[in-house]
Amino acid sequence: MEARLARYFVRRIGRRAASEAVHDAVASGILRMLPEDQADRGSCAGPRGFAVGPLVSGKSAEDALWMIRRSSAAGRVRRSDDSDDFFRTTSVKMRTEGTRGGDGTSQADADGKISPRLVHQVRALVDAVRASAMPLRAGDVAAALLIAQAAGRNDLPPAEIAAVLSTLSPIVAVTAEVEGFEEIFLGLVAGGAIVPGRVAVCEGSELSRSGSLRFSRAKDPRWHAIVFKASELDDDGDWRDRQLGFAAESGYPVIGISERGRVIPEVLRRIAVVRLDCGPLTPAIVMNTLLAVLGSSHDGHLVPEHTAALSLSDLALAIRPGQSPARAFELLGELGRRRFRVKQEAGGEGSTGHSIAGGIVKRKPGRDSGSGTDVIQPCVPGGTTSDQFIPRIETLAGYGEAVDWALSLKEDLELWRAGELAWQEMSTRILLSGSPGTGKTMFARALCNSLQVPLVATSVATWLEPGYLGDVLRRMSATFAEAEPMKPRIVFIDEIDGIGSRERRGEWDQYWTSVVNRGLELLDGAVKTPGVIVVAATNNPQVIDPALLRSGRLERHINIPPPDIAALAGILRHHLGDDLEAIVASAAE
Repeated sequence: MEARLARYFVRRIGRRAASEAVHDAVASGILRMLPEDQADRGSCAGPRGFAVGPLVSGKSAEDALWMIRRSSAAGRVRRSDDSDDFFRTTSVKMRTEGTRGGDGTSQADADGKISPRLVHQVRALVDAVRASAMPLRAGDVAAALLIAQAAGRNDLPPAEIAAVLSTLSPIVAVTAEVEGFEEIFLGLVAGGAIVPGRVAVCEGSELSRSGSLRFSRAKDPRWHAIVFKASELDDDGDWRDRQLGFAAESGYPVIGISERGRVIPEVLRRIAVVRLDCGPLTPAIVMNTLLAVLGSSHDGHLVPEHTAALSLSDLALAIRPGQSPARAFELLGELGRRRFRVKQEAGGEGSTGHSIAGGIVKRKPGRDSGSGTDVIQPCVPGGTTSDQFIPRIETLAGYGEAVDWALSLKEDLELWRAGELAWQEMSTRILLSGSPGTGKTMFARALCNSLQVPLVATSVATWLEPGYLGDVLRRMSATFAEAEPMKPRIVFIDEIDGIGSRERRGEWDQYWTSVVNRGLELLDGAVKTPGVIVVAATNNPQVIDPALLRSGRLERHINIPPPDIAALAGILRHHLGDDLEAIVASAAE
């Protein structure tokens, strides 16, 4: 049952892509829809309902293929078999008119029969359009196989599951221990790959307090459903329960989805009439995905623990059309080992990045978890000649007052560690401004190395990435919360001007006011919390909300100009060392 259901889902994904290609071909004029009376005429008719479109009428087959390549979603088309003389004989012209001639609206002769030659052309054209469809994507296939596995192992047989889902407003809970599952599963449902027909989706996290429903625009949807993604649920438990209540009263099906690191609300899980627990990726699912996407498999064996640590994004990176199965298998092994190692280092929490001593970035979990920050550990000098290439405040050239501030902070930090200076008496917050490329981010890295404290690097763009206000505010707070155990530490906020201003007016003024207010709260908290050094950077200081620049927040503002001649000489001397004099001497000669 599981294998049969898996094949069914994969075929549906392929048919969905082919249908999209045909739809696009009709919209672009490569194909034309026939009226119903002509579509049903003649026993020798080709693909029922289609005719040669005006865009390729009178064109050679070679030109038609070129147009299909240009207009297809995949940007390419598979070549047809050598036995197909239509594609080998490029002198054959596409025709929309039949043997009677005419205005291009008829493809039948005087007896109402369609020319076999014309039928052959239309069939070949439709086949070429379908062949130009987007190839199977590894993430889609793997998610579909996870669903097939869960359905095959469910306590309810498929017939009973189908019967339950046909009732009014069924509630379904789908969980998977795989990162990236929520978005991909939702796309499969909306596109009609899991259930017959397209689904217009209303995201439960967007339900307004009035209870109004806003469904996505789908092409001829057969169903409507309300979907709750665990990653986007509101932190307010009471409001979340009200949203679930609105959904249950709507009469539409309700689907709860969660991936690794996320949990569907217990109340939704308990009342669900169908619960599909997909579990993690398995070697069998990954190898079947490889077979479906690449057309052939590999005789190697994957380690289950490593496979379970993979994300759907990992599969998309390793299993791509055009990739050899051997290379895809090799990449899967490498990614799985890395993910598993990181998971062990993080205590089994399933972090998605890696951390190596010496300043290499550690990636936090992605869009829907954590803060999206990078944690950079300071480089420790090893007493070798390569130490000169480690960026440090002491070796920076052209930074002027910023270097003076950093060196003073270094002295104060030693006094604070010795208990001889209170944190509130130190200057620990600074705004750096300057044109792009003047080295504001480099300054933060150098400060990290000189002070020998961790650097928690983020940007306002990273905070705003989720889009929804609740997620944005959570990311902002998480940046400072994740740095808490590392005190003392540096929090570097790039593009601070992107946080907006409360002075702006418009449809989204309340959104930006909330973002600015959260920024003020976090900066005020950093002032009161010993061990937090805040470095912010901007290209446009004039657009920053004035409250962020007041005393106790980003009160110290230093502009970093482009390097002058003296600064450029200092930069070259730092990187070239004793070789600089020899290079200058040789240039003079």
